[in-house]
Amino acid sequence: MRQLKEHLAEHLDRARNGEILSVTDRGRRKTLIGLMPDKGRIDRGVEEGWISPARQSGLRSIIRWKSRRTVLDSLADDRPAHEPSRS
Repeated sequence: MRQLKEHLAEHLDRARNGEILSVTDRGRRKTLIGLMPDKGRIDRGVEEGWISPARQSGLRSIIRWKSRRTVLDSLADDRPAHEPSRS
């Protein structure tokens, strides 16, 4: 990790060029640094079957309505009127 901090720009350049870097702390691997997969790799993964495509495209529209009560009023109704003593 010390080397990563001291030479971050160099390591990021290496990752950008396709190298996968293993970051360790006291000899134990913490993470890997590499390129984000591009759309071509994702499409290839779907074709090869190791990525499952989405079942539906896009997001459903959100139905909104104006509430007659506040959230605090609704929460107060859910709580008992008198809580038993804890003695």
